[in-house]
Amino acid sequence: MTAITLYHLPYSHFSSKVKVVALEKSIDVELKNIHELGQTAFSDISPNAQVPFLVAHELQIGESEVIAEWFEEKYPNPAMLPSDADDRARSRLISRIHDLYIAPDLSVLFGQLGAETRDADLISITTDNIVKRLTEVQGMLEKKPFFNGEQFGLVDACYAMSLWYSYWLFDQLEVSNKLASLEGIQAWLAAIEQRDSVQVVFSECKAALGLDAESNAA
Repeated sequence: MTAITLYHLPYSHFSSKVKVVALEKSIDVELKNIHELGQTAFSDISPNAQVPFLVAHELQIGESEVIAEWFEEKYPNPAMLPSDADDRARSRLISRIHDLYIAPDLSVLFGQLGAETRDADLISITTDNIVKRLTEVQGMLEKKPFFNGEQFGLVDACYAMSLWYSYWLFDQLEVSNKLASLEGIQAWLAAIEQRDSVQVVFSECKAALGLDAESNAA
């Protein structure tokens, strides 16, 4: 069996996608936290400093979607892409919407958490963009409880952390009312959160952000 090492950040939505897929497929993956490894050492492994980054013998790849689909092809059971070609295309489209539009805007909001850097206009524009994209995604949620119905798949793994981040960041920035109308998105997140794989990744993320300590202190 090929040894697999995944370089990741516990609070990265791109890392979380890959880790959820690995957990769903019960793939034995050695996780290495980039913060613990050090940026210089990681740059020697991943020249472009891409997070996450996978090493499996001669194979060395970045890009979370590429890694997730490599897992899907290398370890086909359980399947996380639908068998129908049209449904597979829709799955890939909605994942691209996340990677190209939603995830970058969430990263912008992270930079607005500090009071000294907060820009009300930037927050308004960015949150409006996220709501617009999530509304588009909600319109594509034709099945329940997951994107492809009863089958938990790559799309659900892709959006898991970012949906949680959306609600958390909007709450931190006091604009949570903007998400109130997205009942379909909220129901989707509620279903995703029940997966054991997602709970593991969420727990790691919250611990890295210090949120578990805050909850315990409260």
